[in-house]
Amino acid sequence: MAGEMTSIGSLVLAKDFTVQIDGIQLTMIKEVSGLESRVEVTKEVVNTADGKQVHISVPGVVQLPSVTIVRQGSADKVIADWHRQCLPDKTDAEKKNVTIAEHTSDFSVKKEHVLTGCWVSSYNTGQLSAAGSGGKDETFVIECDGYEIK
Repeated sequence: MAGEMTSIGSLVLAKDFTVQIDGIQLTMIKEVSGLESRVEVTKEVVNTADGKQVHISVPGVVQLPSVTIVRQGSADKVIADWHRQCLPDKTDAEKKNVTIAEHTSDFSVKKEHVLTGCWVSSYNTGQLSAAGSGGKDETFVIECDGYEIK
């Protein structure tokens, strides 16, 4: 998601959108992608009034987004812990609600992407290197049961 950025040294953070998980704002967000909802196109055959068959396109199954979020490496383990709770062998799998708000220049909300029943399907902390320094980016993908744009 392109937008205005704030730079702190080599760190670049978004300031025109925010991400909240169950009402708690995540910090150090760099990028959000995949905010897309698609509807499958289904073909049907219908009969006209005079008995002819006509092929038409109708909306099919809604394909919910898989949203990727990139976050500057953080000292907290909030996302890693949530991902661990979502593993198939866990009985305490916890689905959460995620709101991604786009802001105007005066920081009022111009659009909200509300994802319900979310869980972490992928979690990556990047490559570790003995020569590396500084924090690593945290990239995670969330799946959802519902998506609405407000």
